[in-house]
Amino acid sequence: MSDRLGPVLTDEELRLLKELVEKPQTISGNRARDGLRRLIEAGYVDEVSLNLSETCYAITDRGCRAVVQAGA
Repeated sequence: MSDRLGPVLTDEELRLLKELVEKPQTISGNRARDGLRRLIEAGYVDEVSLNLSETCYAITDRGCRAVVQAGA
């Protein structure tokens, strides 16, 4: 896979992508978003601010392809 994440997704990144395949996730307040930052920057995940304290995260087509390529 030749993209900005490099040839291999971490186990945690792949787990997050698999969760997003099932359904978009909303994160409220100060819950950790660190694992998503690299995926957003690489175009695997979209983020939409719902209001000041909630953000919705959804997998992109590119993210879905990464899950398939990883053999998940």
